[in-house]
Amino acid sequence: MRHPTHHVEQNEQDPDHRGDRNSKEHSGGFLGWIGLSPEPPQPTLQEYQRLKDTVFRLDKDLKWYETQTKEKDIKLKQKDIELKEKDIELEDLKKTLCMYDACAEADIIKKVDSINTTTSKFLRDTARSWVKSASKVPEELVTVVVPDDDLQHLREVIGTSLFKALMVARLEKATAAYNILQFAWQASIVAVVTKVLGSFSAGLAASPEGSAIDKTLQMISVEVMKREVQPAYGRWRFLTYRHSRGIVPEEQAIEIYVNDAMKTCRTAGQVLLKNRCPAPAAFATVFEPKLKDIIRHAFQLLTDIQESMMTTNFEPYVPPSGIPFEPKNMDVNPQDKTDYAGDVVVCVTGVGLLYSRKNGRERTNEVPMKDVFKKPKVLTEANLKDIVA
Repeated sequence: MRHPTHHVEQNEQDPDHRGDRNSKEHSGGFLGWIGLSPEPPQPTLQEYQRLKDTVFRLDKDLKWYETQTKEKDIKLKQKDIELKEKDIELEDLKKTLCMYDACAEADIIKKVDSINTTTSKFLRDTARSWVKSASKVPEELVTVVVPDDDLQHLREVIGTSLFKALMVARLEKATAAYNILQFAWQASIVAVVTKVLGSFSAGLAASPEGSAIDKTLQMISVEVMKREVQPAYGRWRFLTYRHSRGIVPEEQAIEIYVNDAMKTCRTAGQVLLKNRCPAPAAFATVFEPKLKDIIRHAFQLLTDIQESMMTTNFEPYVPPSGIPFEPKNMDVNPQDKTDYAGDVVVCVTGVGLLYSRKNGRERTNEVPMKDVFKKPKVLTEANLKDIVA
């Protein structure tokens, strides 16, 4: 018989058998030897409890976050409701503000009409009376010398065509004479009223020193208008105007404008009436009270525009002499015609206004478009020829 240990020793010494055994041990035993993966190790009781606790904690956190999300959603919906209510309130405020503006706009139209009516009625009656009286007085051989500077200023204010008509007018043609004189006076006064309305602060603009400050304020005003929403610009204009208004006494400034208008009117009177034009003191007695009333109304109109109009802007509209007449943007006197082809403007005889505004919260960095709010009255070339004829 063979000894069993001999077989064992033989196997241990056999490299092939030793390799097979080692490969079985390293490949996971029998399952690895036949090509199957071994089963993963089962978690211990402690690991299982730890995983269970983690799942419980995550589930609890998830429920907390869901609760927080629901609360946030509820608050967000409440904020949306509040925002919509604020939007409705804002729209109501805008409508109310525009309604106030609409009321103020009606007042502005009334004041412009009042200035124009007062001016035209006073000048018509005065021109008719003075021309009628002067035509009855024999002309004296006395040459009235009017300074060239005054004549040049008059020409610039009333336009070359009306200036020439004034120079050649004769008192014998009374109707033509007083119409020409009336229009020359109207253009002279409207020019001063326009100067008041075209300033930022009429009190500042009255003097040469203050005029430079006023021009600076106007430039700043344009920049603020371009860069701010309309209500913000209106508020800035209101506060700045109210402060600048107190720098120069209003009555003092009114006196300056009255003297300016009276000087131009008297020059026109001297050109037509010559030596029969009233002396400076007599002229002032008639003109000064009425001119003060007109200029004071212009100051009040400017204050209304600068302080009351938060959502709108106004400025004087002065069609320059020589441009084509446009019936949609200009008016003529009731007795004048508007159907002349190719007719052109001679001068402005009634105050007109332009209107502009920015809508909503637009920031266009541009000056808003301007529309004609109140048509200015003008004298046209064709109608002047009818008067002269």
